[in-house]
Amino acid sequence: RLRCWGGGGVSSRISALYSDVNSLTATVFSDIALGVNFGCGLNSSGQIVCFGDNSDYDDNPSGTGYTSFDVGEIYSAAIDANGQMQCWGGSGYCAPDDMTFTKVSVDKSGQYSYPSTWAIDTAGKLHQWGFSYEVTPQGTYKEIASGGNVACAITTAGSLECWGMNQDPPAGSNYVKVVADTDQACALTTDGRLTCWGLTYIPLSN
Repeated sequence: RLRCWGGGGVSSRISALYSDVNSLTATVFSDIALGVNFGCGLNSSGQIVCFGDNSDYDDNPSGTGYTSFDVGEIYSAAIDANGQMQCWGGSGYCAPDDMTFTKVSVDKSGQYSYPSTWAIDTAGKLHQWGFSYEVTPQGTYKEIASGGNVACAITTAGSLECWGMNQDPPAGSNYVKVVADTDQACALTTDGRLTCWGLTYIPLSN
């Protein structure tokens, strides 16, 4: 079930977000992602459902069967039932129609005018469109997270690789999930432990 909190005060955008969230309390989501004053979720039918003040970027894709999606600051992307990438929102980069994918991630914020798009194809190869980090990822991957100035991925062996600023992730081969923000990232291990790194973060106790 969807719950939201915070917001730093009352505004028309925050009110729109909470109003939409309150109307979705009966909807079951398997995943959610947040942009600026809005967010989207993946419901039990594989449908993309968005909420909040995204009036300028509300042409989110219709249909069901979506398997992966991500919401950026003004631009979002999702992988449909055929493995193709569908994009909506402001200026951004979408993948060619002749490629198929399993995972997608878009920049959240940062110093670049156009957000980058990262995706893992059905062979496990990692692709990137938009601002170039001048690095061609090698190997195969199973998870990708793009922040604003850093992007991190988990290889099929379970290790972490990062590109951009603060690209020194912890060692190990037991990672299952990674998330990234503007200048920092966090990852979850197979035994449920959380570790974070980057420019600014709160150290976590065991």
